[in-house]
Amino acid sequence: MKSRYFFIFSLFLGCWQAPALDESYPFSDVGSIYLQAIHDYKHFTGSGEILRNSITHSFMKMGYDVIEPQEGETKIIVGNGNKQLGFTCIISDYTDREVMVIPYRSEDRGYAETTMTQSSETKKDETSKTQVSSSSTSHGGAVQAGSRLEYIRARVGIMLKLHDPSTGQLVWSHHYGYSGLDLAQTADMCARLALHEFRKIF
Repeated sequence: MKSRYFFIFSLFLGCWQAPALDESYPFSDVGSIYLQAIHDYKHFTGSGEILRNSITHSFMKMGYDVIEPQEGETKIIVGNGNKQLGFTCIISDYTDREVMVIPYRSEDRGYAETTMTQSSETKKDETSKTQVSSSSTSHGGAVQAGSRLEYIRARVGIMLKLHDPSTGQLVWSHHYGYSGLDLAQTADMCARLALHEFRKIF
């Protein structure tokens, strides 16, 4: 039973891997990054805009200044340097409703106890009597196998990249996936957790 609940709990966790980083790049010289347009995931219209809003919101929650000079353009201030980096986000997964089927086996280990009492009396006017009792216990229960539990979850996966626009050099890359119950909250949480890696370089 405990292992089944642990498996269910693990369905709604993030998939984390360490980012790829060019350690020789002078990140201390970077002053801003530019978030480029995020394309929609396959036939899911509006998914790019949802992720863009989640990313900008997450940057603000982390204490970075976010500037949007015009629609579709986003500048994030990350330091005091003069260098600028391009920031791209590719949606690798955007699933609204996915049914997870989990088989399980349950056992009901019940038991029944039966007590039998037998008495005998010598005569009507005599008070002496003899009682003999016996008890028996039967272990029973039922085993239920082949049943299943169904859970609905949403999944979002993103690939984040930082590159130097003057040279085209890729200096940082990170892939993150997250599963939850609601698609909008899952997208927001995925962006928030993935962007926490920025604190290690800026």
